[in-house]
Amino acid sequence: MMSETETTQRIPLLLREASEEDRQYAHDLTYKNMNHYYVETGLEWSTDIYNSQWTDTVNMVLHDPGKPDSEPLGVLRLQIQQPYIYLWDIQLEPRTHGQGLGAEVLLRTLWIAGQINCRSYLLKVFKQNPAIRLYKRFGFKQIAEDEYLYTMERMIEEGEEFAAPISA
Repeated sequence: MMSETETTQRIPLLLREASEEDRQYAHDLTYKNMNHYYVETGLEWSTDIYNSQWTDTVNMVLHDPGKPDSEPLGVLRLQIQQPYIYLWDIQLEPRTHGQGLGAEVLLRTLWIAGQINCRSYLLKVFKQNPAIRLYKRFGFKQIAEDEYLYTMERMIEEGEEFAAPISA
């Protein structure tokens, strides 16, 4: 299998630590992108739950490195509990969809996981979410499911290397 660095065109990207002021932006983008899955499955979105979980995650805002003060491109949320890393969210602005940004963010998170010696990368995804194809392309495998979600995992082998982030 070819590595993702060989099959993915790299995109310069700035990941800025999210501030408390970014919480509303992150919430609104996540709601905008995900609410239709909640509606389709009959689940109810909860702003209170989203806000209570904010402090449990490492939250980053994505920017074009050539324009760090421009409108954000999206949000990344991770939870690190070694030897595990959990992907809570990659939420991208709709204007960026289909441009390879999701693959770049996922590659960055794999690099982060490798740098901090995590051995298992876990995520949950709605069953009808097309991002499942991206996760499979990066080696994630379904390990569990419930009525609405798949749990996916990608094991990270000791010494496995991932492409370092690129700058503008």
